Amino acid sequence: MVMLTITVLYALYMTDTGIDCYALDWQFIRNGESALTIFTAPIYFPLGPSLARDVAANLSAILADALMIWRCFQVWDRSLRVVAVPLILWGLEIAAAITAQVLLVSFGQFESVEQATAANAVSTALVFLVLATSALTTILIAYRIISLSKGTMNRTKFELILDIIVQSSSAYAILFLVIGVMNLVEVLSSSSNLGLAAAGSYIDPFATVVPGLSTTVMVARIARLPQDATFPMTTSVHVSNLQFRESQKEENTNDAPNIGGPSLLEMSVERGSLSWEKSMV
Repeated sequence: MVMLTITVLYALYMTDTGIDCYALDWQFIRNGESALTIFTAPIYFPLGPSLARDVAANLSAILADALMIWRCFQVWDRSLRVVAVPLILWGLEIAAAITAQVLLVSFGQFESVEQATAANAVSTALVFLVLATSALTTILIAYRIISLSKGTMNRTKFELILDIIVQSSSAYAILFLVIGVMNLVEVLSSSSNLGLAAAGSYIDPFATVVPGLSTTVMVARIARLPQDATFPMTTSVHVSNLQFRESQKEENTNDAPNIGGPSLLEMSVERGSLSWEKSMV
């Protein structure tokens, strides 16, 4: 499932790249008579390629969040109760994406300010839903990893995995936070902002590439972790533990003390970490 989702994400990115090349040809070659025609060319961009580009961007975000929810589901031992809220947010994402595409098809070139404001409001809601889903699943995964790493002898590997997940999700979340703030300013503004429109032309392409790229980098970095990455621990034993084991030995000579070996909890946590680590990559 993970590799299939990443493959689809890259296919969407290639589709978006082809549409961007066509948009550049439309803006600078077919409408390059003057600076004014170049500036106004995106307004009259054909509906079909514009719709396909929006679908690719929205579907990339939806698939990336679905992959994060799947990882959270695996880390939490397939608990539907834990991922219930992310699933609700993900469902709202899908509804907002469908609504945005319906508005684009219905309004066409957005001939009125009310139509453009409604479309921007839906797009802004979609961006913040993507941000909330990604942030919540990352927090849940991080909390699970931290709770599992307590009291284990393989803490460095847990910390490395946590660091990789947080870094990948942060790049994804920061990008959509910037896009969401820009859309929100545009919705709340009474007049059009040419600066935000120009900045959006440079930032929007990253909305398609970053979900697939961050997911791939995360999987590659986790897969390359050394299997023997352990936390350097000192061999210190509490005196009370020694006294307890000595008294237990006196009572029952058949039970040998096991001072240096790992506990059953540590062994179960280590076995569990291997299972969900494989499911994430």
